[in-house]
Amino acid sequence: MLTVKARDTAGNTDSLTLLVPVQAAGAPLRLKVATWNLANAGAAFTGPVEKQLRVVLTQGLDVVALQETAGTAAQTLATALGWYTQQTAGSMGILSRYPLTAATTPALPAVGVTVQLPGGRSVRCWGTHLDETG
Repeated sequence: MLTVKARDTAGNTDSLTLLVPVQAAGAPLRLKVATWNLANAGAAFTGPVEKQLRVVLTQGLDVVALQETAGTAAQTLATALGWYTQQTAGSMGILSRYPLTAATTPALPAVGVTVQLPGGRSVRCWGTHLDETG
């Protein structure tokens, strides 16, 4: 179990306690992947970055495909988490606790990456932002 406590410049404090699972050597790797539309990077919400970070951490996510990042939210979240990211110039991004390679950003609102997993394994992940009018 790990507890992180933080204080902002206004003196406000908060803490987050995480259960960090430890796997036996050679155990099958479990990869928890999600996709999430951030709704214009959370612009309509109070404290969106903190709330987004809490979801990623409390859900134990390993890779998250993001839509509506406003061009910066994937990088902001990855920096705060100490994770890897691929942020497109548009509204797409992928966060990963594992290194990313072979990024692909086709003309569509999509992004693909190869996630480099422990033990020399890898998996290809894609995220896309589908058009609600189509």
